[in-house]
This record gives sequence, structure tokens and C-alpha cells, in this order.
Amino acid sequence: MKIYQTIVVGGGPSGISCAYHLKQHNIDYLIIEKKKMLQTWRHERWDSFTLVTPNWMTNLPGVNHLIPYDNEFMTKKEIEHVLLEYMSYVSPNYVEDTFIESVEKENGIYCLNTNNGKYYAEHIIVASGMFNQPFVPTLSERIPKEINQIHSRDYFNPSQLEEGNTLVVGAGRSGVQIALEIKNAGCEEVFLSVGGLTPLPVVYKNINGVYWLNKLSGYHEGKAYLPYKPEDLDNENIIGKINQSLYHCQIAGVEILGRFINCIDGKLEFSADLDKMMADGKSYQKSLEDKINHLMKKESFEIGDNELVFDFKDLSSQILSPLTIIDANSSHLKNIIWCTGFKANYEWLTLDIFNSDGTPYLKDGVSTHENVYFCGMELVPDKNTKSSFGVGLFALYESAKRAVEVMLSRM
Repeated sequence: MKIYQTIVVGGGPSGISCAYHLKQHNIDYLIIEKKKMLQTWRHERWDSFTLVTPNWMTNLPGVNHLIPYDNEFMTKKEIEHVLLEYMSYVSPNYVEDTFIESVEKENGIYCLNTNNGKYYAEHIIVASGMFNQPFVPTLSERIPKEINQIHSRDYFNPSQLEEGNTLVVGAGRSGVQIALEIKNAGCEEVFLSVGGLTPLPVVYKNINGVYWLNKLSGYHEGKAYLPYKPEDLDNENIIGKINQSLYHCQIAGVEILGRFINCIDGKLEFSADLDKMMADGKSYQKSLEDKINHLMKKESFEIGDNELVFDFKDLSSQILSPLTIIDANSSHLKNIIWCTGFKANYEWLTLDIFNSDGTPYLKDGVSTHENVYFCGMELVPDKNTKSSFGVGLFALYESAKRAVEVMLSRM
């Protein structure tokens, strides 16, 4: 019976990064991937997808020479190329198409029961992500069957859509980008339902806003930060990305709506509190900026005096008169795209290491009372901050390192 020192669950960039660190310490390990390695990044992103972090924020050992040190954003093809090169460089030990059904502990050793037999390990690192299963509200069950419904994971381009109008539910980064793409592709009417607004600064103190979120979350490794330069304001890749906003949806002709709350007899109902959501969003962003200012003061962070002026605009309340009812028939609504995010799914991890709400009980943001560790779970700095921390390919290397180091301390 083969017993690995460590089994890593998940064959994405986080799992591969765990493999990188494990190999540095000569740990006998195996990655178990339920589908294909790099499945999400290669096969579950829409065609026009780009990273939310600029190139300089991506930190992957062995392949950083392939990534320009600039403020542009990698496309889906560029991301795939870099990640495949990263996987080749790390050369991890893995199995694919292996679904874990349950985990048991036998004489201090973990037995992972899978569709391809049993695997044994002294330690387990969960690197499948905090949010790994598409979330679609039960409200979807009330939608007329003739309306085409897809989750953003399964959306690739507008050619998938039925002829007619489209509702995008969820106004995060994915929802905004997809709504803009569909509208620009010629769809007569595109509706965008806002479920809530917890915006981050797109650019703050001349640096991409996601960098500040990662800093607030305690990430310190990586490349030196790169402020925006005057020539970046003329770069279509950069400006096109940072202009993916509710304001640009509005001026493109996308109809901005409140929260999608019900559907009865083909009539879709939306909340009438969009103005309040916008005000709450501004307050939330201000609170983040206050935290960034405190961090800068604490760390004596120097930016310089050449801060650029970005002309970011808010939704215009003068032309904002959101509908609260859409009749699917009379509005010729034929598609709904659920950009409602993902949720955690640890049903396979049948050990007593979870809180009552299904989240792992972590002592230090990484470890449990078992020899089971979570990669990336320490990304949320406080309960009042709802924006995603540790975003993109910036934080995963350091997050994986933390998980491996905590595990090594127990060996």
C-alpha cells in the first residue's frame, strides 16, 4: 500500500504551486484532480476573458520571464500559455479524472476513496479554491423553460445565446464584462441585475486597486509594485479593462436593474432600491480606501508625486430609472446568464473539521485539528470586507507556501 506524505487536492495553479514548494523540501506527494489539470483556467473561462490583475502582479517561479513587467492584462490565451509553461517547469506528480468520494482516517493515515480506487496520505492540502462550485439561486427554477439559462462558467461568447434579449444577473467583474460584450455584439436589449455593490478602487494612489486588496490581506512577496505611467492612458488593453464598469455599461445602452427577487408567470421582479445600493457601494469603497491609507501610513509607503488622473465616473442618476418588472414574453427575453459566483463544496471531505455553516474550522487561517490544510482560506482579512482578496495569479504562490510551511511544522 503506497502512502504519500502529502496529497494535494486540486490541479489548478494553487495545487501546482503547492507541488513546487513540496518538491523544494523533497516531500513525496501526489495531486488529485477530478477533471483535467488547469481545468478551470483552460476550459471554464469565456473567450474574451482577461485577468483582473495587471501583468506585473503575476508571480510564478520559473516562468516570470514570459510575463511582461507592465500594466497590461493577460488574455485567456496568454494565461493558458503561461500556466502550461508553469506546469511544465514544476513537472508535478498528479492523477486526473479522479473524483474523491470520501475521506477516512485509519490508524493515523488518511484514506481517500475515489472512483479510481484508494489513495493514502499522512497529510492533505486542499487547493481546490474557496469557491469551486457554480452558484445559481433557486429562483432559477421559476424561470420559464423556454428561456435559455447558463452560468458564467459555461458562457464562452455571444454565439451561444438564443436570438432575443438577455438578462445578466450579477454585476461583479464577470457580469459587467459579459453584459458589455453581449451589448457590443449587437443584442438589442441587455439587462444587468445588480445584487449588491461592494466595489474596490479600480486605481488608488496610481496603483491597481487589487494590489491594495492583496496587501491588506497580508501578502508581501512578489514583484515590486508598478505605478501607472502616462503612456498607460493611451493603451487600449489597459483602458479597455479598467473601463469595464457599471457606468460604461450604462452609456453602452445596458439597462441597469435592481436585485432579481422573483419570477411569477413569466414576469421577472426586481428590487427598487438601486439608489440605496449605489450609496452603500460608495460608503463601502470609502471604507476600503481608509484601510489602505492606514496601511500606507503604518508601512511608510511612498508613492511619489506624479499621480495620474483617471476619469472614473459613476452611474448617472438622471438617466437611471430601473424597471422593477420585466415580462419575459413582451420583452422578448430569451437568455439569462447567471454571474452569481461560486460556492464552496467540501462534501467529499468527510472529516469533522467544519463549522456549522460548512466552512472549515481553521486555527491559523491554514490548518485544522487534523493534518488537513487549506490553501487560500486566509485571504479574507475581516468579516466586514466582502471584496475578493488574494485575487488572480498574484497571491497563490505565497498562499501555497504558507500551507506547505504550516504542514512541515507538523511533520
